[in-house]
Amino acid sequence: METCSLPPLTQIYSSISLACTTPPADTTETIPLSVFDMVAFDQHMSSMHFFRAPTPPAAALELGFARILAEFLMWAGCLIIHTDGVGCAVLLNDAGAQFIKVAADVSLDNGGVPWEPTPERRVLHPSGGHGVEELMLVQVTRFACEGLVVGTTVHQS
Repeated sequence: METCSLPPLTQIYSSISLACTTPPADTTETIPLSVFDMVAFDQHMSSMHFFRAPTPPAAALELGFARILAEFLMWAGCLIIHTDGVGCAVLLNDAGAQFIKVAADVSLDNGGVPWEPTPERRVLHPSGGHGVEELMLVQVTRFACEGLVVGTTVHQS
């Protein structure tokens, strides 16, 4: 079976830190991590969701994401050492989550994107890891066929 490699993404429209549509009243509030959170690996987990045309414009997705952050404040926060000095917590400071808009000159159909897991598919979700401060990163990749991939990377803890 012949495999198709994904060409490099041709254009990054924007990469912004997106805050909540309604910022939290108290930006010093913290949520301590549970014992289950603290035994989890300190890593980022990624997923990809594929959609065929018709799809909403990126601006609508960006606004929807900002509204979601207003409901789930922890995704717009940051990890800190808890105030008691033991363990970590999420500071609900509305620091923001990364939102990236990208375009690709290929189609989702007709072999433009390999469906099996390949290293080339990693360009369809934002890269997390050491040095990344955001707890959530979202990448919207629009394809020539007007289909899109929403890739998310979230901090495991």
